[in-house]
Amino acid sequence: MPASQVFDEVLVLDCRFPFEFAGGHIKGAVNTWTPDHLLRKLFLDTHPGPHHRTAIIVHCEFSSNRGPAQLALIRNIDRQINLACYPELWYPSL
Repeated sequence: MPASQVFDEVLVLDCRFPFEFAGGHIKGAVNTWTPDHLLRKLFLDTHPGPHHRTAIIVHCEFSSNRGPAQLALIRNIDRQINLACYPELWYPSL
């Protein structure tokens, strides 16, 4: 089944350093190399709305440190924001 039938949006977050991102990246990816960039992109600048289905794909150079750390940060912030309506999340598909 195509992603467009399951999700309203597929967001690729590239958490590599800007010079790595500039050297080549997945088309349409967003460079979120610091926690501030990530927070601004997902929680401050935009809000998906309660029925918006967003899939988030996070990657880094080896997917062993920076990517998993950003995934944990997204999940922790999302849980804190939605604590009163547990288990609801803005971004359940990571």
